[in-house]
Amino acid sequence: MIRNRRKDINENYTTTKISAEDWYKHFKNMYDQIPTGDELTGRQTEENTIRIETEDIMKALKNLRGRKAPGLDGIPNELLGARN
Repeated sequence: MIRNRRKDINENYTTTKISAEDWYKHFKNMYDQIPTGDELTGRQTEENTIRIETEDIMKALKNLRGRKAPGLDGIPNELLGARN
């Protein structure tokens, strides 16, 4: 049934070309919106600072699901969420 519904390989698709200038504007706009180091650490002003408590971190680590592939750091969730 699926084979009967496939489109012919020779079917033409129409696309619109995007000029290099439009690509440049698009990515420049995206780059301009990237937060700076100060914005990432929350050091702009006192009212914009986010406070994260140790208890919140520990609770999040203990709620990690087990038997999942480790991230780039290579540390498995079972080790991160280990209870003392």
